[in-house]
Amino acid sequence: MNKVTKEEIERVSKKIDLFEIGTFSFLDNLGIVCRGKSIEKTLLVKDKFDYCILVGAHENSMKKLSYLFEGKKIVNKLNIKLDLMSLSTYEKLNIRDVIVGVTRDKDGNIPKKRKIEEAHERCNLNFVDLPYEVGCFFKKEPRTVSNGECAAVVAGFLGTRNAHIIGLDFYHSPYFINEKIPSVGLKKKKRQMVDSFYKICESFPETNFHLYTYCREIENRYDNLYIEVLEDN
Repeated sequence: MNKVTKEEIERVSKKIDLFEIGTFSFLDNLGIVCRGKSIEKTLLVKDKFDYCILVGAHENSMKKLSYLFEGKKIVNKLNIKLDLMSLSTYEKLNIRDVIVGVTRDKDGNIPKKRKIEEAHERCNLNFVDLPYEVGCFFKKEPRTVSNGECAAVVAGFLGTRNAHIIGLDFYHSPYFINEKIPSVGLKKKKRQMVDSFYKICESFPETNFHLYTYCREIENRYDNLYIEVLEDN
């Protein structure tokens, strides 16, 4: 596995870190909050970071957990469908920036451009797209397809020193808001997610990945991977 060089991280981070709320490059600590059931344990980790990537549409989960994120600088990582939360949720969490769920092609063009423009006109948020280099990383085998793992890749390219990840359960528990997990090909998806996460850890050795999860099938294979398996209530 080819490691991402410091020079590439320096170059790519400048293309990503265009957030209005503050600078996210080369932070000592960054939270990555996914939608798995283990986010119910966010209280255990909330003091480990002041900057945070909120992964996906947390409309319902934030009705219960928004108080845990008061005062934090948050950007929202959208999925490939560009599903947004309500304006009231963005205002409640003081989110002004969203990372779109598609990446630019080698010519600098971005898919779904019109849909992004329409969303911007509707909600007046700052939309930050991901550069071609990030998309190339996603496509390396094993492919990175889950939105939470895509956020971990973003953290790597931002030069994060410690990424604290919660709610990434590798399909081993339901989503926090009890959304149904598709059962077709689930065993393969679980394995692919785990293998993809190993790829991320190996590719960004300067980033320490602290994983707080309900998944018991991921192994602590790397010096920069720290796993705390949480007890599911």
